[in-house]
Parts: sequence; C-alpha cells; structure tokens
Amino acid sequence: MLGYDHTESSGSNVATWVAEPSLRWHYRAGERLTLVWGVEGSFHDIVQSAPSSVAPDAFTLNSLTKDLRALYVGSALVETLWRPTPRWLIRPGVRTDVYNDKDTTKSGFDPRLTVRYKLTTRELAGVPADSDDSAVWLKAAVGLYHQPPRFVLPLPGLDTMPLKYGLLQSIQSSLGAEIPLSQHFSASVEGYFAYMDPTIFDLTVNSQTLNTVGNTTLIPTSTLPPQTTAQEVLDRLLVPHTGRAYGLETLIRRQAKSGLYGWLSYTLSRSERYKDGAWAPYDFDRTHLVNLVAGLLLPRNWDVGVRFQYQSGKPATTTYGYNTARTNGYDRVDIRVDKRAVYRGWLLDFYVDIINAALLPEEVTPGATIRYVLPSAGLRGRF
Repeated sequence: MLGYDHTESSGSNVATWVAEPSLRWHYRAGERLTLVWGVEGSFHDIVQSAPSSVAPDAFTLNSLTKDLRALYVGSALVETLWRPTPRWLIRPGVRTDVYNDKDTTKSGFDPRLTVRYKLTTRELAGVPADSDDSAVWLKAAVGLYHQPPRFVLPLPGLDTMPLKYGLLQSIQSSLGAEIPLSQHFSASVEGYFAYMDPTIFDLTVNSQTLNTVGNTTLIPTSTLPPQTTAQEVLDRLLVPHTGRAYGLETLIRRQAKSGLYGWLSYTLSRSERYKDGAWAPYDFDRTHLVNLVAGLLLPRNWDVGVRFQYQSGKPATTTYGYNTARTNGYDRVDIRVDKRAVYRGWLLDFYVDIINAALLPEEVTPGATIRYVLPSAGLRGRF
C-alpha cells in the first residue's frame, strides 16, 4: 500500500508519505492444520511546518509533534488454524512489532487466541444443510494489544504521537454467537470487555467539580481546559490513566448480491476511567448506540446507501459530582453513493459520503448544541 496524506489547519501543517508492504504465507500441513506466517512493514516519512496565525505560547498539535519526523514499524506474526474436529476451529497466534521514530524504539509482543465451535445446524430454504452458512457458531477471543499513542483527534497525515510517550496497552476479550435466520438474514450477539493500562492522550472536556459562589452554581461554558499554553495542555494530556470498556453488541444483517441489503445493530456499552479510587464514566461514554443501515445495489454498478444513527447522551458534571448526569442524545442521517468501474485491470470505486446530511443538532455541553455536515468525495483503486 502506498499513500500520501496532507493536512493544513491553524494548529497543524503536516504531510506524510506512506508505504506499507506485507507478505503472507499459508502452509497446509494436513486436512486439519494450516500454518500462517507473515511479515509487515510500515514506513511513514513526516514533514511538518509551523502553522500560521497562532500565538507563540498557544497549544497546537505541533507542540506535541515538532520532533516527529518518521515512524517505522517492522512486524512478524505466526498463527495456526487447527480443526481437531469438524465442529471446532482453534486459532492461536502471536505477533511482535518494533517501532522506531528515529529518537525512540519501542516493541510489543502480543499473544492472541480465537475459538469457534459449531453448536448445531439449521434447516434453511436454499442453503445446503452441510454448509457453514446454516450453522450456529459460538465464538470467543482474547488477546493482548499494543499500539503507539494517538492524538485525541487523529488527522490525515498524522495519526500517531512520538514514541517517547510510550505504547498503549490493552487486554481485549469477547464471547458471542452467530445464528442464521434465513437464506439472506443472520443475527449475532457478542459481549466484550477491554482493560486498558496505560491509556494516554485521553480527551477530557468535563470539569472535575462545579464551583459554587453563594447560591449560584458556576457551570462551565467552554469545553477547553483553563490552561492555554502548550506545556500546560501537554501536561494534562500526558497523565496516564487506567480504563475499561465493556458491553453487549447485537446485529441483524441482510446480505444480498443484488437488491436491498443492510443491518440493524444495537450496542449497550460502558467506557470508564479509574479516578480518585473509583471507576467513573469516561467523558465520551455513550451507553446506547443504534444503527440502521440500508443499501441498494443498482444497475451499472451503482450503490446507494443511507444510515440512521442514534447515540444516547454523554456524561456531564453536576453539583452531585463528576460525570453524574447526561447530556441529551442525538440522531444523525448519513448518505453515501458509490460507482464502481473496471479499467485496464483496475477496480475503481468513486464515492461521495455525507455525514449528518440532515444537519441535525448535537449537544456538546449542557444547553449548547452545534449543527454540522461533513461531506467527502474519494476514489479507491485496486489491481
């Protein structure tokens, strides 16, 4: 994969050339055993320049990344696909990554395990009885994950921070089931738990307490921290935290090679940080998330899709304590149009994507809403 990203704004001016080669080798050692080896590389050359129209002591992204000139990653992985019986698929694996940004070198060693078990098969019209498409699968996974720190708002061209801040680490696990409903419909349910230690560059926008003068409560009117200099903001972002996230995801999907396709999903989740001896909701925790996606495959390789999304409110600090209340939830409508074409061995995909096409409001702080629309257009090519 080759790429180029460029972002210009009042707080950042950065360009990045990207090359990411990868190689996989599958070796079938028998009817029940397959071995997979892989190597990957990631080479990011980064060129930054000072943003214009910014006060010398103001906080900008360049304040954090001014010494970042490159990020090189070398990775190796090995995994085994073992089927001791037709009902079981056991997939242990491990990967190791070495990161270098010309100033610091860090490494991660991540073992992982995935297990799938065919509980039973269902009789479905149009689906062979011995097909995996008619099987009810139970699945479980657990693994250790490392990654370089990322800024709270990743930008095209700069989605990582200097390695001197350390690597993020999380232990992730899940348990669920996949159930076929009919020839085109399927359902899945999955519970998950992730433990993060450490996590840094957490975006915190809520005050720890509300100040009271006499009988008047002074509610924060800005999501910005009171400090404004680069070093003060940096000190806040670099405080390591311990976090956890857990919840339940459900999904009903319709798959089709023509006509209508889509899915309906609901996620009940909780994201928390450990503060002052207790777990508290993270500032951007959303308890309920609903997505309804519908797409239509049209003649001549056109594809039109729409997504309706609902998210419940995020935490807010009140006189009862830190993050003890919630803002209002919000709705959003997204629209996407794709056109695919084949040209001289290339598969081309032209697309237009409009986020919040209906300009619906979102509450960012108690009583304060914004309306926005994010249109984008692009071209992807594969050969």
